[in-house]
Amino acid sequence: MTQTDVASTAQPTAFAELLGSSRIPHQLSVYHGVLTPRELDEQAAELAALATGAAAHDLGWLRRVAVRGEDRFRWLSGMVTNMVNDLALNAGAWNLVLNAQGRIQGELTVWRAPDQL
Repeated sequence: MTQTDVASTAQPTAFAELLGSSRIPHQLSVYHGVLTPRELDEQAAELAALATGAAAHDLGWLRRVAVRGEDRFRWLSGMVTNMVNDLALNAGAWNLVLNAQGRIQGELTVWRAPDQL
């Protein structure tokens, strides 16, 4: 989901600015209030570099899910490893997602945005 409410004020990340000097233009999109590249240009070379040393990886593919309702904090805190109630506004925390038996199902970052009307 594209974050359109901050698109007019978003600034490019340092990585996006670095890619701006390359020979191939990169399309940028808003992610957590900053502009990041939608995709990179040398995918095969980047994967090879990652396997043998270090590489840059575009995390712009991450998705966002909004959880709303009066019970959202209790409901979400019961599904992840951190207490969502403890997050400050406009802050996030990495979490593991658990099933009813407490087994790890995946990982995510919970981001607490201001309540929207």
